[in-house]
Formats: sequence, C-alpha cells, structure tokens
Amino acid sequence: MKYLFVDEIQNVKDFEEVINAFREDGDYSIFITGSNSYLLSGELITKLTGRYIEFEMYTLTFEEYIGMKEFYGKAINANSTQEFDQYIYDGGFPKALRYDTMEDKRGVAYRHQ
Repeated sequence: MKYLFVDEIQNVKDFEEVINAFREDGDYSIFITGSNSYLLSGELITKLTGRYIEFEMYTLTFEEYIGMKEFYGKAINANSTQEFDQYIYDGGFPKALRYDTMEDKRGVAYRHQ
C-alpha cells in the first residue's frame, strides 16, 4: 500500500481528476487536508468517487487550552481575560504551547517548511 498525503489541494485546478487517477490505481490510501470550505462541501464528495472517511479537525477550545498549559507546566494568568487574549493570539494550536516566546513559535513554523 502506498500512502499519498496532499494538503491544500483545492488551490489546484481540476485536482479531483488527479486524485481519482491515483485512487483508480488501487494501490493508494489517499489523505487530503485543507482549510477551505470547499473541502467540507458535499460538492467535493461527488467529484471524488469511491470510499472516504471525513474527519473535521478543530483547534483547542479555551478549556482544552488551559488543560494543555497545565499539562506542560506553563503558568496560567490569573486574569482570565488576559489568558483568553493569549489563547486567541496563539490560535488555539497545541504546538504553540510548547514554546515560551513568539520568536520561538514563529521559528518552528519556518524551520519545518
């Protein structure tokens, strides 16, 4: 079995035809990720034939964010408004909690591209 991972494919014109060609080969397990609402629409499913499983992924809720900070031993601001502002600023992404400075958080994104 070959695995094909494709991210933000909706930005490529007629990508459905290419994905279907890999699917028809029969030797691929295909994973498509993206943030575009088109990927969440029923329209995509009609263009991609065959079996599929859809997983909708979300960022952390504020409660989960606080729980992750506790898990990582990070300080939690006693002022819940300021803590919520930081949650919004970090975007609710779990990986952001592992780093203390914005420079570190941004550096990780650039090093992994």
